[in-house]
Amino acid sequence: VLAGDVFVPLQVGTSFSLAAQSIGVDRWRAAGFTGHRVKVAVLDSGFEGYQEALGAALPRQVVARSFRADGRTGGSDHGRRAAEVVASIAPNATLYLVNFSTVTELNAAVDYLVQERVDIVSFSLGYVHNGFGDGSGAVNEAVRRGTAAGQAWSVASGNWAQQHWSGAYLDGDRDGMHEFAPGRQANPHTFVQGDLMTVSLRWDEPPGQACSDYDLELRGPDGSLVRASRNIQSCQQDPLESIQVLATQTGTYSVQILGRVGGGPGRRLDLLVVGSPDRGLPLEFNVPAGSLAAPADSGTVIAVGALAPSLRSEASYSSRGPTADGRPKPDVLAPAAGPLGGVFSGTSAAAPHVAGALALMQEAFPRAAREALTGLLLARVQPVAVGAGDSGAFRADLGPLDGLGPLLPAGAETAALLGV
Repeated sequence: VLAGDVFVPLQVGTSFSLAAQSIGVDRWRAAGFTGHRVKVAVLDSGFEGYQEALGAALPRQVVARSFRADGRTGGSDHGRRAAEVVASIAPNATLYLVNFSTVTELNAAVDYLVQERVDIVSFSLGYVHNGFGDGSGAVNEAVRRGTAAGQAWSVASGNWAQQHWSGAYLDGDRDGMHEFAPGRQANPHTFVQGDLMTVSLRWDEPPGQACSDYDLELRGPDGSLVRASRNIQSCQQDPLESIQVLATQTGTYSVQILGRVGGGPGRRLDLLVVGSPDRGLPLEFNVPAGSLAAPADSGTVIAVGALAPSLRSEASYSSRGPTADGRPKPDVLAPAAGPLGGVFSGTSAAAPHVAGALALMQEAFPRAAREALTGLLLARVQPVAVGAGDSGAFRADLGPLDGLGPLLPAGAETAALLGV
């Protein structure tokens, strides 16, 4: 299976109350906004245990639908955790729990959500090099059908800032091996026995027109070759090489890139080395810029990065742009922990925070279409401390309640209209 066809849950704490305050949810909830009459879908890999959470961490009633070939809604609790974040922010929203396992099933799921007139979609999965970093690819095409129908998608940017490297191919000693640094032809990464290791190399040539021929090797802790990808690029293939293999032992694995002997400087390379489960362990040589997962590179979604635990800056692991066509990403930053703290974290938790916030805004502005709704959110963002290499994205914030019409009085949680 190619890396581009496999998704990776983007889970890597703060308390919910602090997270809610950081994006202004507490102000809106106190004013009576709960997501009433708004449909929110959590589109994910699985919802293990959701039945037991009904009436507690989840609403009493949800719409659950599996598009997997086997019909299972379980297999992973990743989606349930994301749904709990949405429910903690917008408890009266109509919640759809929809899971899938292949791109074909994703397409069917998107069609279903369009048919159901879902308003908001929370997507906390990331694909490795599905497309070419510019919003292209099969996953992005599926997502665009949803956004074209008016859905606002909140998509995790990825947790791969430190598991990504990019730069020009360089062969200083002219032996056909790329050098990540002078004299360093390998880029090490630690994996744990049983991890599914994904190594993917992409470079800057048009799809189906790659004339530069690079190869990829993964070597084990003892230096032996574990797996290689040696596709031939002869101006009619994609500029892509990928490896997926289970780690048979815990230790440091090394990635090597091979090119033309004596080739000197070459194309700009883009390398991702990730594991499932994602343990967040870094590459020795890493470059955060350009580390976005797909479909966070889409121009029609809100790509959500993670705030650091202080909620005052961008998390070091949070994937960021620019995209291959030069667009800044992520669009906003959000808290990176669920209602239960460290049990659910990373950009997986950040995306449903923004989805829940969008549900409150949709209730307040029921006639706002996707572009207007996302525009309202992006117009209310707040700055954070910016460090070297940060994306420059601002923190998501629901903003003030001015101009929203009649609100509940202070201290009231619900209201009822009584006949006279």
